[in-house]
Amino acid sequence: MRYQLANHPDRGWGIGRLQDLSRSGVGLVLYGPAWPRDESELDLLLEFETDPLTSRPRLAPLRFRVRNTTAAQHGWLRIGAEGITVDAAQRETLAAWLRHLHVDL
Repeated sequence: MRYQLANHPDRGWGIGRLQDLSRSGVGLVLYGPAWPRDESELDLLLEFETDPLTSRPRLAPLRFRVRNTTAAQHGWLRIGAEGITVDAAQRETLAAWLRHLHVDL
């Protein structure tokens, strides 16, 4: 899984790990320096990379809003984020994510 600060695409993509998933959002562990430092850093784009062995296309990124943060081991950051799905296309992307992850919510 990789992430990008939605309002700061110039900072590039970081990597992380999905820790949990629910109807209301995601729990992630992000590798890198602690943030957010200000309001503009609360919106994330998350993208799952596909397995190179299956050659499946990459799933479209979804937008999430950081709701809480906690320091994790090794200086990583544990976050809770709420999904922002505002239209039918985004809801279909979320459904594709869940199918990809074999999650039945």
